[in-house]
Amino acid sequence: MALFRVEPFWLVMLSTLGLAPGTLARRAGLTDQIFSPQPEKVDLEGWAALWDALAKEVPRPTLALEIGQALSFDAFDPALFATHCAANLREAAERLARYKPLIGPCRLSLAQGRDLAIGCDVVGMPYPPALWGLAELVVWVSLARHCTATRIVPKRVRAPVLPNDPTAYQSFFGVPITPGPRYEVVFWERDAKRPFEATEASLWQFFEPVLSRRLAELEAQTQTQERVRAALFELLPTGQNQLSQVAKRLAMSSRSL
Repeated sequence: MALFRVEPFWLVMLSTLGLAPGTLARRAGLTDQIFSPQPEKVDLEGWAALWDALAKEVPRPTLALEIGQALSFDAFDPALFATHCAANLREAAERLARYKPLIGPCRLSLAQGRDLAIGCDVVGMPYPPALWGLAELVVWVSLARHCTATRIVPKRVRAPVLPNDPTAYQSFFGVPITPGPRYEVVFWERDAKRPFEATEASLWQFFEPVLSRRLAELEAQTQTQERVRAALFELLPTGQNQLSQVAKRLAMSSRSL
């Protein structure tokens, strides 16, 4: 079972909304320690519960707009700040699609073509929280406008769950949100290639090795988890469920496992 740490941007988001972290944690059925400097990790169910709890604590139909527009991108995780080091929106999307696993269960998929289509999904969850999905779309359009100093209007915005106040979202995006199988925003080719105004390209030499190392560590951990799961599947029917027996099957020491 994959576990995720609650990212620092949650504290920025909650501060902006005037909501105490402990209040949200309790509403989600989680411990306050998820927001500590050395946070406890949450599983996929706990991650989704946080978003659902936020939607209940702040029941405003425009909450996703507030989240996407109010947060400072500089306060995000380094994987997200790396988008500021890109030359344009397409490069930023490609970069974040690679490092998105460092942030949590969310994934980005980029469709091939002249225009830039960014699909937002959650691993292991066919129907992710609607607040999360809408906020992701708002963040991408906000990022495009912030970094290009241009009011970019996307070509298309789609969502499996439409907002309760579609007028407010259409006013923000410049186009209506239409029904679709996933949360997706499509930018015109000209806007995907539009240069970022104040790119932090020099910082990428610092961020890239750090992010690549973190990603390699995460992938190695995931591979080990899958190997342990497979070994247990084979050993449990025979009654061999001790740590030492699993470690022997994986050709590693019990301490390493």
